[in-house]
Amino acid sequence: MRVLLLLCLSVAISARQLQLASLVFRHGDRSPVGTFPNDPHQVGDWPQGWGQLTQMGMLQHYDLAQELLIKRYMTKGTETFLLNSTYERNEIHVRSTDVDRTLMSAECQMAALYKPTGRQVFLENLDWQPVPIHTVPVAEDKLLRGYTVDCPRYKELREEGKKDADYLEVMAQNKDLFARVKKNTGIDYDLNPDNAYQISDPLFCEKQHNLTWDDWVTEEDFAALTKVNGFGIYKMFAGNEIHRITAGPFLGEVLDHMEKKQKHCELEATKMFVYSAHDTTVAGFLNALGLYGPNTPQPPYASIMMIELYLQDDGSYAVEVYYHMGPEADSPAEFMALPGCPSPCTLEKFKAFVTPLIPENFDEECQLSSSKPGKSKAGMIAGLSLFAAALVVALVVLAVWCRRSGRDKRGFHPTRGKPFMNDCSGSDTD
Repeated sequence: MRVLLLLCLSVAISARQLQLASLVFRHGDRSPVGTFPNDPHQVGDWPQGWGQLTQMGMLQHYDLAQELLIKRYMTKGTETFLLNSTYERNEIHVRSTDVDRTLMSAECQMAALYKPTGRQVFLENLDWQPVPIHTVPVAEDKLLRGYTVDCPRYKELREEGKKDADYLEVMAQNKDLFARVKKNTGIDYDLNPDNAYQISDPLFCEKQHNLTWDDWVTEEDFAALTKVNGFGIYKMFAGNEIHRITAGPFLGEVLDHMEKKQKHCELEATKMFVYSAHDTTVAGFLNALGLYGPNTPQPPYASIMMIELYLQDDGSYAVEVYYHMGPEADSPAEFMALPGCPSPCTLEKFKAFVTPLIPENFDEECQLSSSKPGKSKAGMIAGLSLFAAALVVALVVLAVWCRRSGRDKRGFHPTRGKPFMNDCSGSDTD
């Protein structure tokens, strides 16, 4: 009996266990963020206006919590068991971009996760309790919207990307499509991979809500626009320097949480960090990790990326990434092997992989290339040389003037009327 007990205890101790999870998800179904002039469906067709979470979107996130998060993180006895079924404020931290649809999506998830029981009930027959959702203004959100803050270097890199061979190829391949769509939609600008969403997005939303397309729209053109839009999202986040701006702050925060959990488990009470964001945010993070390419489908509504930290059997820590494709997914969560961190991706390997993607100074890296320190050594050296030469000349002139002034002139203190020597230090003799 004692041997059996010791054996069971040994198994329980050696089994690996999830220690920390960082989840990033896209908001749920929404109305279009806008549309084109000739669209028969304008803002009046959407009850809450442009870019707002729909009842369908609310249900998507409620179901996501019920069908995936509760089963994955609140099921006792599994290696992914992490959270209590009752709300504990120190266990979970929720952050959202400061946009209605992302804030509301997070609220729907928390409503499903933490239905009040016992002492947490504050109003009888109300199956809900408040859970804080943290945010910052969009213009300051370097963590989840680094691509929209004031970052001149990012804009510069995006313009440079339009000269890339793959970008030019997509432009050439879709020249006729762009001309045809421009004529039929009534827009007054030329289409490209960066703005194709302004046509494909309202068409997609209308299709989701069974609104009839205009006669000119074909499934073929819609599919082509959707593909171009997917490529455009990829290009938004392609390149290591762009990764440092758009995903680096987030990866830095994830790594920081992991290292704190590894070194100070008893001090780091938070077990889950939840981030409610947009398809572009999810795509950008996946791109930085090497998991999103030019032909990868746009992250669907209520899709979610899960970065998990496990305590292994041997006492080491390992990182695993999972991706769930939202309501249409065939499986609860798909394991994603990180190209830059072969399995098992230990915490040490993960750190080595993501550290080059983390900016040391976000604001400095957002400066234009021409104004960054060290970008033009020749120009800097020349400038310093000229400054040094000018300084030497100024000092010589000043020394000559001081010598003459001290030998030939006397002055009077402006307030006290007593004579003083006019020395170079500017100090009075009295």
